[in-house]
Amino acid sequence: MKRIGQVAIVSLLAIGFGLTAAGCALGSQVAQAPVPTARVTLAPVKPTPGKPPPLSKPPSTPTADVIQLGLSGGVVVSNTGSAVGLRVAGSTLQLQTTANTIIVVPGVKNAQLADIHAGDRVIANIPGNDPNTPAALLLDIPVGYTADNIVTGVVQANTSGALAVKTDTLPRRVMVNGATFVVDLSGDRPLLAALSEVQSNNAVMIIGQPSGDTFTAQIVVIAVKDARNIPTPGK
Repeated sequence: MKRIGQVAIVSLLAIGFGLTAAGCALGSQVAQAPVPTARVTLAPVKPTPGKPPPLSKPPSTPTADVIQLGLSGGVVVSNTGSAVGLRVAGSTLQLQTTANTIIVVPGVKNAQLADIHAGDRVIANIPGNDPNTPAALLLDIPVGYTADNIVTGVVQANTSGALAVKTDTLPRRVMVNGATFVVDLSGDRPLLAALSEVQSNNAVMIIGQPSGDTFTAQIVVIAVKDARNIPTPGK
């Protein structure tokens, strides 16, 4: 079930953030040199007084399903310099950070919390689904990024400088380089990885910049290590 859920992460976040386009859902798809560290050094902050937002909503709410998987997807409404406020399913979730929080922002090396701005969309990993626990990961999708900035699918090959990715529509050749971050969400906790760790059959979400027929990856998110193990719908 965890692997099915990890595929849902990609699809649900794309839907919830309005990034969906034809071929963006992974559900129907399943039928660098070492990455520089991107961390923020901040002291934990006290949780915002008051009742925390509910951690579950009806299944039709994408962000609720994501929270149940240990991830929260929302729009940034505040950044105090030590915590971010995310608008999630009508409530504001205040996320603390620590020195161990991984901060990843497309195109930004050694990203800090200050690089996340109001209006950005953020994917956050919250250990134990506890809003009072510091976030393990903040993955930023800046304002202005659309479906054109997202590629989802299954990796067919990782060759020098490029990934061959099978999407719902057409195969895509995605260019990668030393500035491409790799985030592995396939395990129990998020990790930064190397480009060499992106393997065939990985189910991925890729954030980057299109230019004509070329797509250059800024962030590669590994959702599932082996997409062949994911049951197809109805089976």
